[in-house]
Amino acid sequence: MPEGAFSPENLIKQTRAVGEAAAIRRVNSADKMDITKMLEVWRSRDVKEYIVGGEDSFKRGELKSWVKGGKYKEIYAVSGSQKVEGDDKGEIQGWVVVDGTSGERERAERGLGRKLGDELPVLEVAFAKHPDAPAGQIASAVRQVCLLISQRDAQNAPIGEVQPKRLVTAFVEPDNEASIRVLEKCGFVRQEKMVSYFPEDAEDTESLDLFYLLDWQKLHDIVHGKSGELFDGFQNR
Repeated sequence: MPEGAFSPENLIKQTRAVGEAAAIRRVNSADKMDITKMLEVWRSRDVKEYIVGGEDSFKRGELKSWVKGGKYKEIYAVSGSQKVEGDDKGEIQGWVVVDGTSGERERAERGLGRKLGDELPVLEVAFAKHPDAPAGQIASAVRQVCLLISQRDAQNAPIGEVQPKRLVTAFVEPDNEASIRVLEKCGFVRQEKMVSYFPEDAEDTESLDLFYLLDWQKLHDIVHGKSGELFDGFQNR
């Protein structure tokens, strides 16, 4: 690992839920190793094949801007924790993006075949794995990002209301078996209708994606089964 490329504060800021293999944290755009790892993810074969825009690899400067996210987009680093040894401990194993712009709502409405009320927030989750990351890191991180969403909703919900009041969606190509396994390990449930990611591709049957919705109860049951206890927040790890 290049000298000075790793920022110790990354380890301080990362969190991990009990029973989970990976930790999650923010991407540090000033950390040379973070940006190098993110570039390696974007340039991987799976990202080029399955991620929208993946065929157009970022330049380093563009990536530094992208990882900062925005008002409606949050980007999390999948940080090596359990199952990761040596210099890669604490380094990026992949990423998880949560997006809440208008396009996500429109795609969800096409998948559900109905309009959604403006009071229902809609988020879309996407993720990618570093080619050298050990198994289990991405599903672990996606679960924890969804738990963060749930935790925020619980903090803002009326007393006695526990079910998060938002729709979390995901779209995946039918032959992307690895991503399908990740979604199912995180409590996402496949919907009957397949959806084109872009409206202009609606008539092209080869452009249809599988449409998944997060089942919050399933997510919490999975997390409970892995940790042996109800989710009670994160720990610094």
